[in-house]
Amino acid sequence: EVDTGNVLALASYPSYNLNLFTGGISDADYQALLDQEGSPLFNNAISSTSTPGSIFKMATAVAGLMEGEITVNSTIVDSGPYDKYVKEGSDAPACWIKPYYSSHGRQNVVAALKNSCNYFFFEVADRLGIDRLTNWVGKLGLTSKTNIQLTGEAVGWIGGPKILYDSTLPIDQQKTYKPTLVYNKLKTQLQGFGEERGVVYTDAQLSNAALALVKLVELQKLSIGPEIREVLSDTLDIPANVVRQRGWTSQIMSTLIELIWTNTDTATQGIGATPTQLTPIAIARYMCAISNGGKVYNANIIDRVVDASGNVVLQSEPSLVEDLQLPTAYSKAIMEGMEQVVSWENRGTAGSAFAGFKYQHILAGKTGTAPISNIDLEDNIWFCLVAPKEDPEIAVVIFVPNGLSNSKVYDTAKAIITYYFDQKETETGVSYQEGEIIR
Repeated sequence: EVDTGNVLALASYPSYNLNLFTGGISDADYQALLDQEGSPLFNNAISSTSTPGSIFKMATAVAGLMEGEITVNSTIVDSGPYDKYVKEGSDAPACWIKPYYSSHGRQNVVAALKNSCNYFFFEVADRLGIDRLTNWVGKLGLTSKTNIQLTGEAVGWIGGPKILYDSTLPIDQQKTYKPTLVYNKLKTQLQGFGEERGVVYTDAQLSNAALALVKLVELQKLSIGPEIREVLSDTLDIPANVVRQRGWTSQIMSTLIELIWTNTDTATQGIGATPTQLTPIAIARYMCAISNGGKVYNANIIDRVVDASGNVVLQSEPSLVEDLQLPTAYSKAIMEGMEQVVSWENRGTAGSAFAGFKYQHILAGKTGTAPISNIDLEDNIWFCLVAPKEDPEIAVVIFVPNGLSNSKVYDTAKAIITYYFDQKETETGVSYQEGEIIR
């Protein structure tokens, strides 16, 4: 519920038979659930974190508007690859439209949301900087617990220098897998250097040298040649002139650069790219805040608690965490962009999927496709809706890890919306079809 944080429905798949736990589950049945493919006992709705992709763009819009980096009338020209900080001809981030058309052209915040224009949100994130963007993502409730009354709730994060590599944590306790990959690659490189010199290093020597090299990342500099040579001299007794002459400095640097945060990394966080990771329940709370003027509520699944005699011991009340007091003009622009996402008339990114759907005209939503690996073709698929768009009552979030196809989320969204508003019409006699409230 948009104005309370009350959870009306929550599902995680694959599911399991709850009756197995009645009276105590047997060891065999419990082990079978633990061994079952898909981990049915793991609650994906509250415990999974994953890359959000474009459903994050409303957060970037809020941050940009609230910090004055854009206005509702500001326009940004999508000029193709976002090569502001990279050399011409390099693999610069670009909009999803790139394989089909050259660019989206001139965009304001409404059009950028409707078209899901990456370039617009790259530029807004760049103007903000990672610290201010991170601050607003936190204010919107995306990087803290929703305090839903269930065990195992995870906490997401937005990417940043300390997310990419935190020098205060061991390699095996980092937020992402990249430090481990870099560490292992360094060990392989260093072993190769030894072979070239006819020297065999112990695993302990290679580990110490690799760890010392990774620690250099905390300098956050793209030119650390002297530091690299000093580490190799101190840990592996390789003379600095040998390192320089054989080009090993640049080889090590090309590996370490994977852990050095850049301005381009900041820009890509504007579209919810890796290493940003969020939970479905946090996304649901954020969607409520986006559509209710900025009120961030704790999530709640308890209606009331009664004792054995039927007396109400506890009646739940909405728990407000923060009221961001979003200006009406900002909320209106963001909602308008989301309305156009599901509009066939406006050719939104989900418009064709909802063409002819009886409740299309009361919906506002956002699609999200999030690549999670360069070698994995199956992207994460997200879809978020709020309805009715004029005075939102419910927020719906659907997440399919490695979903590949949007059709799964669209059909599920239609089923949920149809059930909710059909039931409401039956109970109240109020129809929400065709965007008009008919009594």
